[in-house]
Amino acid sequence: MSLISKVLDIIETNRDKDFNCIPFIDVSRTLGEHLHGIKKGTYYAITGTPGSAKTQFTDFSFLYHPYNFCKDSDLKVEIVYFSFEISKEMKILSGISKKLFEDYGLRLSPSLLQSMGKLKLSEDNLEKVKSTFEYFSNLEQFVTFYDEPLTPSQIYKIMEKKLLENGTNHFKKQEIVENGVKKYVNVFDKYVPNDPDKYLIFIFDHISLIQQDTNQTKHQALTEFSSNNVFFRNRYNCTIVNVHQQSMEGSVKQFTSKGDNIVSKLEPQLALLADNKTLGRDYDIVLGLFSPYRYEVQFYRGYQTKYFSDHCRFLSILKNRGGTPDVHIGMYFDGGVTYFEELPKSQEFRIEKHGVFVDNTALYEKYAKGLVGRLNPDIQKRITFL
Repeated sequence: MSLISKVLDIIETNRDKDFNCIPFIDVSRTLGEHLHGIKKGTYYAITGTPGSAKTQFTDFSFLYHPYNFCKDSDLKVEIVYFSFEISKEMKILSGISKKLFEDYGLRLSPSLLQSMGKLKLSEDNLEKVKSTFEYFSNLEQFVTFYDEPLTPSQIYKIMEKKLLENGTNHFKKQEIVENGVKKYVNVFDKYVPNDPDKYLIFIFDHISLIQQDTNQTKHQALTEFSSNNVFFRNRYNCTIVNVHQQSMEGSVKQFTSKGDNIVSKLEPQLALLADNKTLGRDYDIVLGLFSPYRYEVQFYRGYQTKYFSDHCRFLSILKNRGGTPDVHIGMYFDGGVTYFEELPKSQEFRIEKHGVFVDNTALYEKYAKGLVGRLNPDIQKRITFL
C-alpha cells in the first residue's frame, strides 16, 4: 500500500469512530479544546519545578482519566507506569484518597489512611476504603507498575515486549545490491495492532531518575531513552508521557532592580528542562505546571491567588506540535486527594459594585472551602476536611 493510500485509509477509518482520542473534556474544558485528548502516536511531557504537582496531574490526567473513560466506553487502554520516585503501594494509597474524595467527599490523605500521627482511621472510613477494592482490583488488570531503578536498555526491552504482545510486526522483501550482487533482505513494513481501539500508554515519573548504562552520563542516558521513545512512537503508534523536571535555575526567585519578583523567570520553560533540554525537540506536546503560592505571587493572570493558598495551579501548553501553544489555564488543585478542576475564567472572579469592579469574594471563598463544581451536589454537601 502506498503512503498516500495509508493516510487516506486513516482519514476514512477515523470518520466512522465515535472517539479518535481519549477526550480531555473531563480533565479541563479548555485543554480539551486545544489538545482534544490523549492521542495515539503522541509523545507528551509534563514539566514544572519541584512541588508544582507534576505527578498528581499526570496521575489525574493520564492514569485515572483514561482508565475511567475507557471502562465506560468501547475504547480499551493498557498503561505501563514506570514510577521511579514513588512506590507502587504509595501510588495506590494516593489513588484511594482520590477515589474517596470523588465518591464520598472525604479528604483522607495517604498519611491518614495509614493512621500516621495522632489521627486514626475510623471504622466507618475503613469500610469506605474497603468499598474501593473492586475499582483498584480492576485497575490492576489494565496497569502495570515498575518502581525499581531501570536503565534505557532495560526500559527498551520492557516496552518492546509489551508492544509485541499487543500486535505483530510485518516485513517485506526488498532488493539491494551488495558488491555488485543483487539480493533480497527482509525490511520492516508495518505494525498491526491486535486491537485497533486499544491505547497503549507508557508513563515515566520522573525521567531524571532513570539509571545510566555502563559508561553513560545522565545526559547520554536520557538521549538514548528519548530516541528509543521516538522510535516506539513512530513505529508502534503508542502514547508516551514523561514527567520531566525543570532545572533548579527555574526554582530560584529573580528580581528587578526595584526588588520586584520576575514571575516570568519562575514559570516553566522548554529551555529549562532538567538534565537534557534537547529532549524538548522530541516531544509533541509539553505541559507546564506553575504554583504562584510557592513564590508568594499573590496576583497572577487575573486571579487573586492569595485566596487559594496552595490550592491553585496554572497549566500551560508550552509546546503543541500541529496546534496552538501558549495557552494558560487556571486549575483548582487539592494535592492530598490528587484532584484538579478548571477554574472559572478570571473575569468571573470580578464583580461590579456601585460602579466599581471588586473581587468576587463569594466565588473565591467557594473554592477556598473546596466546594468544587464537578462533584455532584450531594457529594459537595459531604465534603470533609480531615
